[in-house]
Amino acid sequence: MNYDRPQNGHPHRPPQGTDFNLSAIFQIFNRGKYYLIFAVLTGVLLATVFNYISDPVYETSTIIKKENNHKNSYPDEFQKISRMQSPDEIHTEIEILKSRTVVEKAVDELDLFFKVNKISIPGIAPYDLELHLAEYDEYVAQNPLPHLPRLVIGELQIPSNFKGQDFYITVLEENTIALYDGDEDRVLQVIQNTSPAEFKTPMFRLSIEWPQIFLGSWIYFSIQNPKNTASGLEKNIAVAPLRKTNLFKLSVQSSSPYMAQLIANNLTENFRETRLEHKRNNVSTSFDFVDEQLKDISRKLNKVESDLSDFKSKHQISTINNASNEVVQFLSNLETERIKTNLELGEYRTKHEALKQELAQKGFFDQTYLTPNGNTEINSPFSQLLRQLASAEIERLELLQKRTVNHPNVREVDSRIAELKNKLSSYNQNTITAYSIIINSLQNKHDDLQSLISKYEYKLGNIPRQEVQLVELMRKKNVYEKMFNLLLDKREEMRIAELSELEDITIVDPAMLPLSPVKPRKKFNLVIGFVLGMMVGLTLILVRELRNRTIQDVIEIENKFQLPILAILPQFSKDVHNSVKRRFNIDTHIAMLTDNHFGFKESYRVMRTKLGHLLYNRNILQFTSCEENTGKTTVVTNFAVSLAMADKKVLLIDCDLRRPKVGEFFHIPRDYSGLIDFLGNPKLTTPDIYSPFRQMSRDEIKLHVIPAGGSVENSSELLDTGKFKDFLESVSDMYDYIFIDTPPTTKTVDSMVLGKYVEDVVVVVRPGHTNRESFVWGMEDLKQFEMNIIGLVINGCDMKMLPDRYRYGYQYGYGYEDKQGKGIKSLLPPN
Repeated sequence: MNYDRPQNGHPHRPPQGTDFNLSAIFQIFNRGKYYLIFAVLTGVLLATVFNYISDPVYETSTIIKKENNHKNSYPDEFQKISRMQSPDEIHTEIEILKSRTVVEKAVDELDLFFKVNKISIPGIAPYDLELHLAEYDEYVAQNPLPHLPRLVIGELQIPSNFKGQDFYITVLEENTIALYDGDEDRVLQVIQNTSPAEFKTPMFRLSIEWPQIFLGSWIYFSIQNPKNTASGLEKNIAVAPLRKTNLFKLSVQSSSPYMAQLIANNLTENFRETRLEHKRNNVSTSFDFVDEQLKDISRKLNKVESDLSDFKSKHQISTINNASNEVVQFLSNLETERIKTNLELGEYRTKHEALKQELAQKGFFDQTYLTPNGNTEINSPFSQLLRQLASAEIERLELLQKRTVNHPNVREVDSRIAELKNKLSSYNQNTITAYSIIINSLQNKHDDLQSLISKYEYKLGNIPRQEVQLVELMRKKNVYEKMFNLLLDKREEMRIAELSELEDITIVDPAMLPLSPVKPRKKFNLVIGFVLGMMVGLTLILVRELRNRTIQDVIEIENKFQLPILAILPQFSKDVHNSVKRRFNIDTHIAMLTDNHFGFKESYRVMRTKLGHLLYNRNILQFTSCEENTGKTTVVTNFAVSLAMADKKVLLIDCDLRRPKVGEFFHIPRDYSGLIDFLGNPKLTTPDIYSPFRQMSRDEIKLHVIPAGGSVENSSELLDTGKFKDFLESVSDMYDYIFIDTPPTTKTVDSMVLGKYVEDVVVVVRPGHTNRESFVWGMEDLKQFEMNIIGLVINGCDMKMLPDRYRYGYQYGYGYEDKQGKGIKSLLPPN
């Protein structure tokens, strides 16, 4: 059916769109407010619990500066190549700082794999510590109590598949202490206390100094795999460059402020030492080669000086002519350059052979430092592969704690490690090729110089034999002197580089002791809990609204179905509803309809006024609904009582013959004669009519009731007779209003049967209960039988959620919504 226009031509002003949207959204939120409140409270509660149970995490940081010490104005060919590959060295330093070598060294130096868990001393409250050994040492230093032992761990030899183990030490007798395996509870070693006592196991050596020993004392500690500890430490380390500077920041998080500071400073120092060690290793090869060449040249220089002196003394020759002298000087320069080239060639060949040997042994070599002089490479693809290889090796170690080497997961990691090594090897092959190219270039240069030397040596063949010998000795002396000075300068340059240029890392800000934790971020977590609670609550409201198939509010009814609203009846609170259900009588019923606190008086007054204009001198009216439990019977009975109290003569007929309730409402016994007896007994000409208020001596209230008088299944057959129609016609002039309570339209056809002679109908709708589809079907059925829908009565509506235009005439001057509980208590009789 199309409900685009109001029925019967009654004017109806649709609400404005903005008001409808805002009101509808507000009502949606109001209907689901308890979902929202619950979700928000749950989110905040969970955040509070998280803040309470989370261990505090402290963070400290240190700022490191990378100095630029590129003092070599004339780098060799391979230095140029490597510098072209590494324009930004900060990222390389960051990767070195985060490398496994630096982290594992920190774990080893700080004994982070060793944790003191608990100390129990008879007569003293136990110490539940859970402290790393370095932190425990600090605790003992701050609390120098004689019953607290001092521990020193040494000679650690932990197998790679070690998963971690618990131990404990206990005092068995006055001077006897024992070390136990905590997992298997077996004795590992028993010794007499020698202060300090020293335990030796295949995995570790532990010294314990216990100034004051009490019988029955216990020390519980645990040892973890250092590699796993290093892997866990890496997750608490963050290194990042500071903007576009040569500074970078190391941040460390720990549950202990002392350990956070200690680890940060230790990592910084280990980074400097590791970096220096790398550079020294790269410089040492060239330095040793140059030092050996310098010694050799020194021996040769001493010998040629001695030979030259002996030759001059023996042959009394000290000078040569200018032409020969020029040739000698030129040959000396050529010879010096040849020897210099030969030295450089030897240096590259030595490094080249070392790289090839390392490649053959390991399958790859670390080319972070490529050149003999130790220039670095940035975050290149090679460096990324190295990081992936390190992660894969750590992953393999972790898997081997739970799996065997033949497990599919371990094999998959082994395959990945082999693939990474192949990729690294391909990069190494390119590096070795680059070395080969430079070596070939230097060899060609050496051969060209040798050819020139041979050419000019031939020119010296025309001078006398003695002068030739003198020239040769002078040339050698000149060459060896230059080479000696050259090698001496080169060795000194390397020494300076090792002492100065290698020290290009400066600690700008050392790590400080953090005073307050950075985690949990309590206020932030509460805000997140609140926001997430809001989001979950809104989602629940949305899902509930999308899945809800009931009519929700007055706005939806009026805008979607375009039907006039005769009255909007307020809902009782749960307390008031329960009180009415337990202690209710007709006196209370009348009092509620006349008391302004509840709003029924004004609501039914509005309904009476609207019906007076819509019925057009017709006084017989059906009250129906589209489904059960909408409060239809309550509405029609209350409206009938309200009209009767306004000096109207009203007849109320219960035509809901399957589930009758009108008689029960007025305390008429169910076995009393009613409509069923009248329609089913041909001998009866009129039904029994009851006056419930006459028993109260209130004859002025002219309300007559015809109850159902029981229940039947063939209700439609009884109603579809001329007898009931004739009865209605005979009494229509005797009453101002005749109201007929009928069953829901979607449950029976009784309303449509009565529609043959009672065409005017009022439909009762209950927001939050009436199903949209049932309402549409019921309205279509009524229209199909050409019944006149006078309008709708909205029952059980939350008046506080209504827009202002709907509340007009219902709340002016009353405010019953705040006084329902107080008002009902004054009306109900005492228990």
